[in-house]
Amino acid sequence: MRGFRDRTPVARALALLAERISPLPEVVPIDRAAGRVAAAPVVARTAVPHFARAAMDGYALTAASTAPAAPAPPSSLFVIGDVRAGRGALHPSPGRAVRITTGAPVPEGADAV
Repeated sequence: MRGFRDRTPVARALALLAERISPLPEVVPIDRAAGRVAAAPVVARTAVPHFARAAMDGYALTAASTAPAAPAPPSSLFVIGDVRAGRGALHPSPGRAVRITTGAPVPEGADAV
């Protein structure tokens, strides 16, 4: 038996273990996977959700509505309605905006939120 002075430092012991062991392949049903760590990244086969969605509450509009125009940019936009998560989309046009909530589909024609 080795004495106190002959003990292997923790970092070296961990390195030795890592060189000599490998994880066992294991398939775990999804309902028993809570708290476990995947051995490789899990990537969805399709985009989820499958549409562009708002990352935060705000107003969806066309950027051109806020760009300088002759003689001056509009000081306000007319809000034509609301788009909420799970609901159909309204379509903003120049000078008009749509109030939008987090997770809602970005309306067709809107290029800014």
